[in-house]
Amino acid sequence: MNVEPLCNMPLLQSMYAETLRLYTSLFTLRSAPHGGLTVCDLTIPKDELIAVDSRVSAMDSSFWNTGATSTDNEGEHPINHYWAERFLVYPKDPTSGPLRFNASKPKFPAPDRSSHITGSEPHFTMDGLAGAWLPYGGGNRQCPGRNFAKYEIIRGFAIVLSMLDVELLDSDDVEPRKPDMKFYGLGTLPPKGKVPFRVRRRD
Repeated sequence: MNVEPLCNMPLLQSMYAETLRLYTSLFTLRSAPHGGLTVCDLTIPKDELIAVDSRVSAMDSSFWNTGATSTDNEGEHPINHYWAERFLVYPKDPTSGPLRFNASKPKFPAPDRSSHITGSEPHFTMDGLAGAWLPYGGGNRQCPGRNFAKYEIIRGFAIVLSMLDVELLDSDDVEPRKPDMKFYGLGTLPPKGKVPFRVRRRD
């Protein structure tokens, strides 16, 4: 199997990124070794341990695109629902991509969306997501194996689905597929309940 083209497919990359956004929760430990760190009105002393919760930024509906047309609208794709195309930019749709297009005060620099009006196919992007998408930690100390992990996750997914037909049963019932918060902060969040499915070997 040629892994490179497979792992560069925009939709598979978006599905991968959205799965990790929605179904991971971890605390990244950091400190300020060079002096006190002031955040809003709080000062964190030098060398004091800081725990950064990845789930807070991953579930910020004022930051992430939900398909909303106004800041008061939840949109077609709420932040607590899986949306396979959340990380795709469509050349003719300036409101596409992972960032909420009309956020009044974006927390991070937004990419220049005019640069995306080329070609006709959607492309995957992580532009503007520093400090918001943190399944591997953040900064220059994030997991060094993250690129290898991405390749293995996408390749494993492709191998399974090339050999098996997997059909979700009761596909309209999303409640069992919600993350189980008993595992909050420990990495992967498994489904809250049993998720029935049928598997058949492909001919």
